[in-house]
Amino acid sequence: PKPPVAAPKKVEGKAGEWNLKVSSEPDTNFEDWLAVVVELTVTALDAAASKDDVMNIWRTNANIYKIIEQSAPDAYAELTATFKTYKESFDGN
Repeated sequence: PKPPVAAPKKVEGKAGEWNLKVSSEPDTNFEDWLAVVVELTVTALDAAASKDDVMNIWRTNANIYKIIEQSAPDAYAELTATFKTYKESFDGN
């Protein structure tokens, strides 16, 4: 079996309105870190007022989502689906 993926110690999106900052203790497992990132992302998406906001959340934190893409492809697929749902919620507005 593959060794467990370590959670990043500290990761932060680009500076800006929607940037996420996530820190973890050295013994934090990746799943716990991932849960925090998803929770922060959904909180940001809930606050988004437009499709542009949704896209800016993605762009600002792309480096964080890249870690998820590389370490947890299934979680990444769920995350992109969540973004798509929020983005489409602004269609026709």
